[in-house]
Amino acid sequence: MRDDVLLINPNPSSGLFNIQVKTKEKSYLSISNIFGNLLFRSNIIPGNNIEQLSVDLSTMANGIYLINLQIENGVAVQKLLILNK
Repeated sequence: MRDDVLLINPNPSSGLFNIQVKTKEKSYLSISNIFGNLLFRSNIIPGNNIEQLSVDLSTMANGIYLINLQIENGVAVQKLLILNK
């Protein structure tokens, strides 16, 4: 899978960040902490090949979070670093 299918900015983040998904396929996005606890999930049905989500995890502890995008032909995983103080 191409690396540019899933873009996160800013990264590192204070907990407020945008996720950009570039795919023509229906996909499933999830965010979990390093312990595997699910914090956020969303089904993405593309309309114009680019979908953007604004996410607020500013109440979460500082640390590394995993953003997982599942589509029919693979999985893209990105790490997000939250530093909110």
